[in-house]
Amino acid sequence: MSANPATHSPATATIDIGDAAPPFVLPDHAGKPTALYGDAVAGHAVVVVFCNRAEGSELTALLTALHAGFHTTGQNAPRVFVVLPTAISDLVANQAKLGLSFSLLADPQRQAARAYGLKLDGASSVIVIDHNLRIASIGAVTDPAAAVATARDCVMRLAAMRSEVSVRTHAPVLVLPRVLSREECARLIEVWHRPVKLWHSDGFRSTGYQHETGDFKIRIDTYGKTDQFVIREPALFDHLDERVMGRVIPQISKAFQQDVGYREDLRIACYDASEGGSLPAHRDNPTAMTRHRVFTVSIQLNAGEYEGGGLRFPEYGAQTYDVEPGTAIVWSCALLHEVDAVTRGRRFILGTHFFNDLAAMQASQRLASSS
Repeated sequence: MSANPATHSPATATIDIGDAAPPFVLPDHAGKPTALYGDAVAGHAVVVVFCNRAEGSELTALLTALHAGFHTTGQNAPRVFVVLPTAISDLVANQAKLGLSFSLLADPQRQAARAYGLKLDGASSVIVIDHNLRIASIGAVTDPAAAVATARDCVMRLAAMRSEVSVRTHAPVLVLPRVLSREECARLIEVWHRPVKLWHSDGFRSTGYQHETGDFKIRIDTYGKTDQFVIREPALFDHLDERVMGRVIPQISKAFQQDVGYREDLRIACYDASEGGSLPAHRDNPTAMTRHRVFTVSIQLNAGEYEGGGLRFPEYGAQTYDVEPGTAIVWSCALLHEVDAVTRGRRFILGTHFFNDLAAMQASQRLASSS
């Protein structure tokens, strides 16, 4: 294992599905400030429409379609905001004339639109933000009714992913959808199939880390059955650091109030049904060589393409996690966890461990190399 700074790129002007939604505070038609990250908004699906025109028949058609598509109110209803490139005084007429059920927000300087990396001419944009204020959908408005229908479908999918059943026990884990796209997941599975040298490991150490400068595989011999592809290719390495770490690290900070400074190598693991691919119950930091680890990140790459292989935390319950490809599950390395045997197909995940103490990591490397 090796150490790499667990950094993520600062927010840029261009957003993508899975990114955190850039915050904004804009006044509504009554001059009341509306904050995207306010407590009245967080915890709800959010539909934000950035209009490139402040008047005209196209705007009226879009507002009418939004009013028809998102007229419901209540505790679980999505929050809908229409951002117009105009002053507050110009919002009042539209709000009164159409009797809108949602807020119009004034952004005369287009600051919010620029923060989202949107074009300031051409078609308006509809962005759906999930309950955790992460981008779920981005679309251009060429047909108002179709754009609203697409946004509604996305909101309904987000709602379907949220269980309303009572929970008796649960593990203190973080579940983050859309950390990777399905296309990125498929490409990582292709990477795992590349012909590289295979080294053996007891689950905690492998001389492959000392001898290889490029990609290689590790076979864990002492417990469970997995083959792990260690990623060293610079272009893929950098892309995943930007994509994965940039979306996971801020959520760790938010959920657990802890920042992480380093990560071990990113690894693509395969659990093959032909040999009962699995991992028995274990913790990720029980030895002198692994004690530096703080959080484990496991990103599902091909859910629905295999059977078995459920991730479980037996100290907290018997349930497993039914998540979509591209979803990250994050947990403390001190938690006992296991992966059931895969009974059909192959289960692929992308994983790593985060830590904060580089000196402890380096000491564990020396211990591993001398053992």
